[in-house]
Amino acid sequence: MIKWNALLIAFLCAFFFRFLFQISLSLINSSYMRRHGNKVPRVFQGVVDKQKFATMAAYMVDSTRFGITARVYDQALLLAILLTGFLPWLTERIAAWHGGFIGGGLIFFAVLALISQVFDIPFDLYSTFVIEDRYGFNTQTFKLWIVDWVKGLALSAVLGAILISLLLALLHYFRHTWWILAWVAISLFELVIMWLYPVLIAPLFNKFEPIEDKQLEQKIASLMNKAGLAVKGVFQMDAGKRSKHTNAYFTGIGRTKRIVLFDTLLNSHPVDEILSVLAHEAGHWTKKHSIKQLVLM
Repeated sequence: MIKWNALLIAFLCAFFFRFLFQISLSLINSSYMRRHGNKVPRVFQGVVDKQKFATMAAYMVDSTRFGITARVYDQALLLAILLTGFLPWLTERIAAWHGGFIGGGLIFFAVLALISQVFDIPFDLYSTFVIEDRYGFNTQTFKLWIVDWVKGLALSAVLGAILISLLLALLHYFRHTWWILAWVAISLFELVIMWLYPVLIAPLFNKFEPIEDKQLEQKIASLMNKAGLAVKGVFQMDAGKRSKHTNAYFTGIGRTKRIVLFDTLLNSHPVDEILSVLAHEAGHWTKKHSIKQLVLM
């Protein structure tokens, strides 16, 4: 059974405060959209028609409501794992297998990760094939969803095993300084992933090709020069095989830094709007938001 103490009680207080704060913000946002979702804001009048804006508001309300349900479920699962004595029981079972400190630790975290992945399946399916379908965004087949799930699980297993093995080894061999070494290791791991993501990880799920519109590429290069940004390429991604949502983003660091445009963005927006989206992303880079976020993490 779980042993109650001051540390556990303090954690639960912080846990519930954070949970209620997040839920409250979502409810306030959803309530506002329900009351004002049929009125186009002045800044968008003449650009977005009333019906389209109302549909956008309804989509946001539905997504927020479902997000609250999913968050309640996730937090309830976490509390169940923490407070039912499952963790001590799991530790005892693993110890009986004599897998060693690192091997046992990998099994411990793998079980927890698999529980989370499996129990999230119904929510992911509902979000993709009900809510996204309801508003005409989903283009993903169930077969592709399964392939993505398996790939994601395998990738998480490989990367998770590498990182957790390293952290457990530090904990085992450096009993007094493991925490500072672990911090350094996690920071370096994050940087390596940021560097590898555009060229090794993202292509496992999507196809990336240089954009075909060379005039657009030149305009993008000009915009990036004005922002003082140097990128190694501008690519288009086959996002349309999963969703009709449009987007663009910067990714990578150093020599792998690149701009990625959704094919849905290229197919449905004029050049000026595409450049506006990229200007927004360029703002994140010029303000060093990614670096600041990494430092805070």
